[in-house]
Amino acid sequence: MADGSFLAALRHDWRQFLDTDQLIDRLVADHRPVDPRWIERASLMAALAALGVAIVLVATIIGFRSDIPAAVMEGRIVAKYGFVILSSLVAGLVYCRMARPGRQLKFIGLAYLLPLGFIGAAAGLAASGQGLADIGLKIADPNWRFCLIFVPSFAIIPFFLFAAVLKRAAPTDLKGAGFAAGILATSVVSLAYASHCPADSPLFVTVWYPLAYLIGGLAGRTVAPRVLRW
Repeated sequence: MADGSFLAALRHDWRQFLDTDQLIDRLVADHRPVDPRWIERASLMAALAALGVAIVLVATIIGFRSDIPAAVMEGRIVAKYGFVILSSLVAGLVYCRMARPGRQLKFIGLAYLLPLGFIGAAAGLAASGQGLADIGLKIADPNWRFCLIFVPSFAIIPFFLFAAVLKRAAPTDLKGAGFAAGILATSVVSLAYASHCPADSPLFVTVWYPLAYLIGGLAGRTVAPRVLRW
């Protein structure tokens, strides 16, 4: 009799456990609304932190130019600043898109052409009326070595800040997301580096800044599958 009562009670409890309504209630008991813009918010915070890191690195290791106000007033540095700002904005948009599952870089990445078109047009204006020798001298300014060394190397810490956001966002195209994070990291670093680099010609910027970005993007594409692996 006791065994029968025990089995009956057990069946009753099991039916209650399997009750669909109760099961749903238990599943949604701790449900909280998800902020649909959290990736953008987290990315903005990471970008501000990355910019802070870049400023500290530039200030302590290579230093800032002393003639920036004069260069801005004379317009010599406007195209360079415009390019790095536009590059950072576009890189941020691409990065936020790539952070979401199901996104592929091959179409979204076309947005990178926008800042390239801007600086290319500025370079065309700068080259008008100049001889090939003068154009070559401005492109081959000795500072190109520092651009290709400092921008990607200073972008290492910023890259991992952006990778931390990607880790939480769980993108499906890991290589594409890593490339976007690398491009964003180097673009943000260039915001600070541009105030150190004494080469202001759009001809110089058109060649060496995008190449520095590409180095960061390819490095991010290589590292990301290991860093972002679940």
